[in-house]
Amino acid sequence: MPNCPDRTLFDPAQHLGGGDRFRAAVVVTAGPAGAPPAEAVATRAVVAAPPERDALQAWQAASAWQLPDVLREAAPDLGCRTR
Repeated sequence: MPNCPDRTLFDPAQHLGGGDRFRAAVVVTAGPAGAPPAEAVATRAVVAAPPERDALQAWQAASAWQLPDVLREAAPDLGCRTR
C-alpha cells in the first residue's frame, strides 16, 4: 500500500470485513431508523479478523456473504436506516 507504508493488506481486509459484518448486524437487529441498533454497534466494537493468511481469507469471504444472505432473508417491509 504505497500511500500507507505502515499498513498491510490485513488492515483493509479487517476494515471491509468488519463493515460487512456490522451492516449485516444492523439488518438483523433492525430498530429505529434514526440510528444503528445498539447490538450492531456492539458487534462492530468486537470484530477482530484473524491474523493468519488462510484464516483471514476465509473470514473475509464469509464477511462478504453475510450482508447479502441477511438481506435475502429480511422481510420486504423491514424498515432501514439509510444514512
